[in-house]
This record gives sequence, C-alpha cells and structure tokens, in this order.
Amino acid sequence: MSWIKECLEKNKFIIIIFICTIFILVLPNLHQDLVIGDDYVYHTARLQGIADSLKNGVFPIKINSTMANSFGYASATFYPDFFLYIPAVMMIIFNMNIIMAYKIFIFLYLSFTFIVFYKSFYYLTKNKYSAIFGTIFLMLSRILCMSLYYRFTLGEFLGFTFILPAIVGMYDYVYNDFKKPQFLIIGFFGLINTHLISGLIVLCFSIVFFIFNIKVTIKKPKMLLKLFGCALLVLLMAAFFWAPMIEQMIAQTLRLTDPWIYIADHDYSLFDYFANDSTGIGFPILLTLPIMIYALVNHKFDKYGK
Repeated sequence: MSWIKECLEKNKFIIIIFICTIFILVLPNLHQDLVIGDDYVYHTARLQGIADSLKNGVFPIKINSTMANSFGYASATFYPDFFLYIPAVMMIIFNMNIIMAYKIFIFLYLSFTFIVFYKSFYYLTKNKYSAIFGTIFLMLSRILCMSLYYRFTLGEFLGFTFILPAIVGMYDYVYNDFKKPQFLIIGFFGLINTHLISGLIVLCFSIVFFIFNIKVTIKKPKMLLKLFGCALLVLLMAAFFWAPMIEQMIAQTLRLTDPWIYIADHDYSLFDYFANDSTGIGFPILLTLPIMIYALVNHKFDKYGK
C-alpha cells in the first residue's frame, strides 16, 4: 500500500487536474436524461441494437437486427462498434438502462482519453506541466465537446482520442528513431475501430508527413521495415472489422453511389471552419498554430541543424 500512497502523492497535481477536467466534461450528463444532439437517435439505436443482439446470442454483430423498425440495418458492418460493446455488456450484466450505461461508458472513455493524451504529450515534451496543458487544451476543446453533446457524433468523439497518438507515432518515426511504435499501432487501430473518416484523414496526413521526411528513411532503411511491420500488425488486429466490410462491398450491390445529400447545399466558407456553431474547430486552435509550427521547426533545427 505504501507504493500506492507514494504514487498518489507524486502525481497529486495531475490527479487534481484529471478530476476537474473529467467533472467539467461529464457535467451535462449529471441529470436524469441524456443531452439530445443531432445524431442522438442513430447512435443510441446502435447501442441498443448491440445489446439486443448479444442477448439473442449473436456475436460478432454485423447486422443490427432491431434497427430500422426491426427490419435490420447493416450499421455494424460499415460503422465500427468495437467500443460500444462495453456499455452494451453493462446493460446485460448489470441490467442497466441505456442511459445509465451510456453515461458510465462516457465517463470511463473520457478517463481513458485523458491518459492517452497525457502520455502522448509527455512523450513529446518530457515535461508534465506541458503535457497537462496540452491534455486540457484538447479535452476541453470545442470540437470534442461539440461532438460529445451538441452534435452527438459518437464515432467522431471516440475517434478523436486516437488522432494524437497516431500523429505522435509518425513524429517518433521521424525524430526519435521509431523507439515507441506502440503510439502508431494504438492510434491507427483505434481509428479503424471508431471512425473510418478520421482514420483516412490521419492516414493521408501521415503519408504526406512521411514523404516530406523521406530522407530519414533513406538514412535508416531498417526503420521502413519496422513501419511496414506495424502497419501489417494493425491490419491483422483490425481484420475482424475491415475484412467483412470489404467482402460485403465486393459481393453485394450496395446503394452507395446514389446521392442522398448534395455537397453544394452544405458548403462552408473558410471562416466557417473556425466559427461555425456545429462544425467549427474554434479560433484558439488557429491562434496557437504559429506556436506549434515554431516549436516543431525549432526542434527540427536543433536536431538536424548541421
């Protein structure tokens, strides 16, 4: 027990910040019902469908049988449900209603996100205060809060957790000899199993980042093999989701090409990407970009200046 007491004493400041941050984020859930956002119906139906299918002995779940007025809907085939099994299992084992299970799940997931962000920032900065600042900045950011409550885009919220470790993984590849490949593995495994669009965006960014730093690979070609090994491991670990999805897309005629929405009717100006109430990322991120860019460039010059 002494080591626990010592650990708590050593990390007292971090624990206090953790409690305050999580309390602020779960505050809207501290009432009887849930905050009803834009995609509330769809995502709660996903969760209820998983719980119902598990009760009926179905696993893994690829068709949400109780969705679409019990006609069934292939949401689980094309939209990753990996983390939603947690509240679904709680509903079954502890006989919880969907609201309570969801609230507990969000609390647990926010706690997990705090740890992931802190570990990622600490690896980058080697300073616990900088790591705490970065963690608070992201967790209380506009985009996370809007995804969690106002828009209720559960997939985007879950995927947001894994964007940072994926980027840290590429940073580690370029600037630190790929000593911590687990960041890249956790980041992309999480993105594949939470939100595919976010995963695709981060993948494109990583490819561009890799191309701009190709000289690192030329100098140390063995690192490229290690990178390919990590990519293969991620694909194998996540094959339970993407393999059935691709199989269905090849074997079936799906209504994916018929437009149900026209982009021109929902386009945004450059200003909207920062100020729009539902999709804007907020001006604080824009204001801090020069600082972050300077920090990266300055670090690069320090290491490779000559």
